[in-house]
Amino acid sequence: MMSGATPRLKRLSRPGGLKAWKAVFWTGAMLAVLLAAADWGVGRWQQGLVQARKDYRASLDRLAFHAVRTGIEEIRHQEDGRYRIRLIVQNAFDEPIFVMMPAVDAFIQIGPQWVGVQIAEAPEAAMEGSVVRLVGERATDRYLTVEPTDYTESIPGYIHLKLNLEMIVSPEQNPQEEVGERKEDLILYLKDYRWASDKTRHGNPAFDEKPDFIPLRAWTLVPRSPKS
Repeated sequence: MMSGATPRLKRLSRPGGLKAWKAVFWTGAMLAVLLAAADWGVGRWQQGLVQARKDYRASLDRLAFHAVRTGIEEIRHQEDGRYRIRLIVQNAFDEPIFVMMPAVDAFIQIGPQWVGVQIAEAPEAAMEGSVVRLVGERATDRYLTVEPTDYTESIPGYIHLKLNLEMIVSPEQNPQEEVGERKEDLILYLKDYRWASDKTRHGNPAFDEKPDFIPLRAWTLVPRSPKS
């Protein structure tokens, strides 16, 4: 048994055999190192993509909720019974941005619910859905029609009104990636001119001395700087 195994051991102990085994060992070690490095590189690359996406998403949110500001400039009652509402869209930053002018829905409070009422863009100033390069501010007008009379009167003679605005914001005119979305509610009390002749509903001061609308939240009004 021992005599048969001796030649094999001798062959493995030859210099050429050791070199071959060393070459195989180091080749395997190098491949393992290269695979580990490649795996680490792919992981870092994927982490970079994820972080870049997060940073881009954060920049879009910054544009949508800090650069863009909206509010009501005025509301005027029309002879046909409708209300003309002037909305302002502002760019609070120095650099220009691109926005899709807001889609607007209107609701009034009836009991515990918000019920939709008709609101339409002024035909002579149609901009809803248009992408504009916003520098400074833009105005957009809507005509509001309120038919129900059984609305909830938290303030006598006033309609509790909610305007829902939805906009799309981007730093580019033709974005290749996702865009920012801005959704907000403007809530106010709107004077109901249908009761103008009923003095018992309004008390003092006289009906025409009361404001056309009362904002429920400060940001319902157009933001203005002290110099404006």
